[in-house]
Amino acid sequence: MRHVADIPFPQVKITLLAWNGKYLLKLEQGPLEQTYKVSELDLTGIAPPT
Repeated sequence: MRHVADIPFPQVKITLLAWNGKYLLKLEQGPLEQTYKVSELDLTGIAPPT
């Protein structure tokens, strides 16, 4: 598992990870944790917002 980025947000700790052809978006707040998995292929060709 590779750490890609920490995304600053005041109420929640957000971490972006890459693992096994997927991106994992991990949200943590106190004792709660939630993870979303997205295939890297689903994100090809997406340009960042301007």
